[in-house]
Amino acid sequence: MAIKLVGDTIVLSGSCGVEEAERLLALLHDNRDAALDLSNSGEVHTAVWQVVMALRPTLLSAPPEGFYKRWIVPAVAQNAT
Repeated sequence: MAIKLVGDTIVLSGSCGVEEAERLLALLHDNRDAALDLSNSGEVHTAVWQVVMALRPTLLSAPPEGFYKRWIVPAVAQNAT
């Protein structure tokens, strides 16, 4: 599973496909104070990013590199207030 709850942190690891969006939504709904760890994420489907952008969880770490780190993560963090 690419998305799992570890303590009070939701961890995305490897590729996260469209089927993971519903799981992320449920985890964020049931664990409203959970933070999101993206440090081990790979390719992330836009549906997963839509959940992140809609619910704006605290981001503990950015993806290791690439488009998500440069553009998506700052947009989520900037609009978190």
